Amino acid sequence: MGASQIPAPSTSGTESDWVLISSVTASGTTVSFTSISGYSKLALMWKGVTLSAADNAKVTIDSNTGTNYNNVYQSTAATPQNFQLTTSFLPTYTTASTTTGVIYIDAVNKTGFKPVYGSIQGSTAGAVYQNGSYYYSTAATTSVQLTTGGGTATMSVGTVALYGVVA
Repeated sequence: MGASQIPAPSTSGTESDWVLISSVTASGTTVSFTSISGYSKLALMWKGVTLSAADNAKVTIDSNTGTNYNNVYQSTAATPQNFQLTTSFLPTYTTASTTTGVIYIDAVNKTGFKPVYGSIQGSTAGAVYQNGSYYYSTAATTSVQLTTGGGTATMSVGTVALYGVVA
């Protein structure tokens, strides 16, 4: 399991500056960034993450797998989906052996609704999925996870990075 403790925000960042919080090489079934505080926005980016078997990548916030995520997506390979309550972002939309994507999360230092948007591409289907969503929480965000969809494939090779905007 690739885990990364988040350092305190740099005082050199301003409200509009994205700063690299942490970057790791993908490994295991979950890459988790924990102890997040002091940021107003987050961007979870992954590039060239190889999966040991055809699976999908999904993103969870605060390890929450309840139906607090509301998704709508547009795909080059599937019919657009209506809003639906799900247990993660970008769940089971495609299976792939390699995946690249980005998820932006706003209002991470606040409670309530947090707008979430981004896109993911998988190599097997060659499809691009664009997602516009929200996440509801009664607390500020303290962790973000990139996991394999079925939990049986493992990630390797590619880079997973977390960026933030200092609050």
